[in-house]
Amino acid sequence: AGAVATYAILSYVLGALQPLLSGIGEGIQPLGSFCHGAGDLAAQHHLQRRALRLLLAVAAVLCAGTFLAREQLPLLFGASSETARESVPALLFAVASLPLWGVVRLYASCFYATGQTRRSLFFIFGDPLGASPLFLFLLPPMLGVNGIWLSWPVGWFVGTVLSMVFYRTSIYRQAEEKTTL
Repeated sequence: AGAVATYAILSYVLGALQPLLSGIGEGIQPLGSFCHGAGDLAAQHHLQRRALRLLLAVAAVLCAGTFLAREQLPLLFGASSETARESVPALLFAVASLPLWGVVRLYASCFYATGQTRRSLFFIFGDPLGASPLFLFLLPPMLGVNGIWLSWPVGWFVGTVLSMVFYRTSIYRQAEEKTTL
């Protein structure tokens, strides 16, 4: 019962914080699409770098705020003091995944804005259909309940690395396409 209550707390906290990060990627999507359509790769990459810096700054503030309020947040959602204490490690794992989650969502939006729909969809559906089930299968048998909470940051770390690799290859591909035109 404690793990279920902890999961509910995490859902509330992440449900409140994740839209703040996903809004950055969704917000630059029209501008990124415009730059891509205009063939202005320099402006497109400048926009993406600025969005990444903003996302990481917002994520740092959210992580710090959540860390500071880690013992009070569960109580805000009606958890008992015992459940609140037990949920702190899970909350820290979840909040550690926030910047990683945000980066993956930002790159998914950037891919979509530049007509790379398959790459975008890979990252949108890659976690719920691939990474999360894989790490939920692998980590809990080794780490117990903490393996459940650790599966989020591990899955999003893998997604972040992959999104950055895909982004790098797309930069080179776009540059090659521009020089051949």
